[in-house]
Amino acid sequence: MVPEAALNFSLTTTRELKRLYKESLVTKRYLVRVCKEWSVWASPYLYECIYLGRGRCLRPIRDALMKSHQQDVSSDEGYSLGWWTRRLDIAMRDISTSEAERREEINSICDIIHCLPNLSIVTFSVTAPPFHHNFQSEPFPSSILRVLGDPNGPSLQAIIWQCGCFTPDPNDWLALLTKATNIVTLRCPDFPEGAQLPELRHLEVLYPRKEPLPTAVFPSLRHLIADVSPSNRWYPLLKIHGEKLQVIQLSFKYHSTIMPVLSMISTSCPSLARLDLSVTNWELVGCQVEGCELVLPPTVQILGLQNTAKQSSDQGYRSLFLGLALMTFTSSLDYVQLIDSGNVKDLCQKHSKALMRGLLMLEAKGLHLRDHECLSLTITEEVNDALTPAKLILECLLKTPDNVSPEDSPLVKWVRDAKKDLRKMLVPYAGGLTISERAQIAHWFELN
Repeated sequence: MVPEAALNFSLTTTRELKRLYKESLVTKRYLVRVCKEWSVWASPYLYECIYLGRGRCLRPIRDALMKSHQQDVSSDEGYSLGWWTRRLDIAMRDISTSEAERREEINSICDIIHCLPNLSIVTFSVTAPPFHHNFQSEPFPSSILRVLGDPNGPSLQAIIWQCGCFTPDPNDWLALLTKATNIVTLRCPDFPEGAQLPELRHLEVLYPRKEPLPTAVFPSLRHLIADVSPSNRWYPLLKIHGEKLQVIQLSFKYHSTIMPVLSMISTSCPSLARLDLSVTNWELVGCQVEGCELVLPPTVQILGLQNTAKQSSDQGYRSLFLGLALMTFTSSLDYVQLIDSGNVKDLCQKHSKALMRGLLMLEAKGLHLRDHECLSLTITEEVNDALTPAKLILECLLKTPDNVSPEDSPLVKWVRDAKKDLRKMLVPYAGGLTISERAQIAHWFELN
């Protein structure tokens, strides 16, 4: 139950973790059914995480927790079931349309929370039709937020809001954050105005409706996640807290927003060590218009990339690698990482030739590419052995003095008489060179 793990920038990782999480809950339910002794042993693990997904499940969970809580108060034997709970997922998807039944279900949720004194992580993902469609303007029930803050406020370390609908009233939200002073990880639909969160290290803002005010105090903030839109409402956040940020993860839909943001990060975040960019297609990274090349902040050590469209074409990957080859960066950059396992699987299994060409381009620029597990993606031995003569030829040509005509070199004459496949091998490797160097090679060998 690590609060930092509640936030995941990779969409594939988020879905996979959610699947494993639900499977673990099913396994725990099976354990307590084996026998009475196993039930006693497994109950602490069964109630470590509680997932509220359907209205019909609320009353049995509430009754079991309240009964155990009352027994714990009246006796000194062990702990109540709710004492073991560290995570609560409020993910209602079929809550009642009847006003009376809805009120009863909300009260049941409040009773459940009241029985969880050591609650550490809370996630909200209510997608029930009554709220998701008919009641979008209705705020999240105040009673649930109040009971979260009263007994559980000091123990809360992570609050995750999964969607932008059915959001809390600003006053109720601020009241909860005022009591949850030990929050480490926060994912919220808007800026937590006026909150004093001295322990907050990880902040994700979903859909800000207004610019942040400097009244919020986050002295420990190191990690920011945001969705970049033309509104630029989150820009002041960089000016206020940029000096402390070490990790920034941004989602882009338009290429026109990338360069202004990177420029602002360069001037506002002197301690930035990692920058992750999520795009809707690889063409946003590999824009081939002159002057649109990526310019990384000088302190970045790791550049992470993710394409929300898990599959791409050869042309898409060519744009990706060309964009990286033309990117401006400093010696502080250690490697480039594809942070989503879906992107890595598609590239390695369906576009292996594009991967080899791309790795050659990055090698010429001194860049290293790693996958989502931080393992290096390398050129295969077969390709590397076949390209060794081509690399040597290319290095010799680039070292040719300006006053010596390349056409007069015996090496050039030999290459022109060599097999076509050898000359074709120079094409992807030369792709990682500067524009003038590529033009020279293309002229010498008529490669394009």
